[in-house]
Amino acid sequence: MSGKANNRSRLTKNPPRFFVVEDQVLVRELICRELRETYPACTITQAGSLAEIRSIEQQNPSFDLAIVDLELPDGSALEWVQQSMQARPDQPIVILSALDEDYVLFQAMHSKVRGYVHKNDKPEVLRKAITVVLDGEVFYSPSVLKMCRERQADPRFFNKLLTVREQEVLQLLGEGISDEDVAALLGISRFTAAAYRKQIMAKLGVHSQGELMKYAVSKGFSRLR
Repeated sequence: MSGKANNRSRLTKNPPRFFVVEDQVLVRELICRELRETYPACTITQAGSLAEIRSIEQQNPSFDLAIVDLELPDGSALEWVQQSMQARPDQPIVILSALDEDYVLFQAMHSKVRGYVHKNDKPEVLRKAITVVLDGEVFYSPSVLKMCRERQADPRFFNKLLTVREQEVLQLLGEGISDEDVAALLGISRFTAAAYRKQIMAKLGVHSQGELMKYAVSKGFSRLR
């Protein structure tokens, strides 16, 4: 029996368990209603913030599929997604997000999540993603794949310009952190942190701290507080 057939047989015997992470109550309820109509005996655990996710995690639950919005009121769920995939690579996660910044898309795609659907996609795209991922396969919506291809083809795409370490530094600098604080957080000298800042600015063609912060926010490295 194939892996897909095994998954279907298991879900038939044991109704699927869903974890829906979405801070907008209306959107969350629409997703849950769709799940209950498609899988009448399913169980659904809901969270609307990172704090709620952490609280639920303490109970050590197990889910057949998590549907996760990245933009939550108390921060981005992207780090949680990445940590979950590292701890449990077989954990099926479908990202459902309106975010389309370069860094967010890049990190999400490289987290090896099973699915990614943009909130501008039609409802049937999410339905297909849920079905495909529950069957043990991978599904990225055409719109998400198109955005990723366009960015990868851009010679100014940040991943072609900056090293991984420079991206880490940029994430901190984009939050307005000083060279001294960057050095302390990364365990490097103040002079090394300053050198990284100059290298990043030169590679990106920006000429001030303000321009650097604007770039970091526009690409999704940092968030306005």
